[in-house]
Amino acid sequence: MKRAENQPISVEIKLTDDLFVKTATVTDAGTIIPIHSHKWDHITLLAYGSMCVMADGEMMGDFTGPTGILIRAGVKHMFMTTTPGVVFCCIHALRGTDGVEIDEMNELELED
Repeated sequence: MKRAENQPISVEIKLTDDLFVKTATVTDAGTIIPIHSHKWDHITLLAYGSMCVMADGEMMGDFTGPTGILIRAGVKHMFMTTTPGVVFCCIHALRGTDGVEIDEMNELELED
């Protein structure tokens, strides 16, 4: 698999009142956000565009924004954009967590 020419752009990270929000813009369709998991439940708010979501090796579905996608704690999940210009936000509470670190992240095997 080749690395996407245009990597996702992290627009901003906001921390306030025990709430974490990370916004990202993905320029190209077919871009993969690699498999990862978190120690907490979180919502992925798909604000604009479409993506398919895999969770624990199973297809959760194809989603079109605006919509919220619930990802449970410990679930290994990944996204693949299906339209250009996707904008999404990861949102979770900070209370009761150890911060914002990723619990587990799998790297993609990419060609040069």
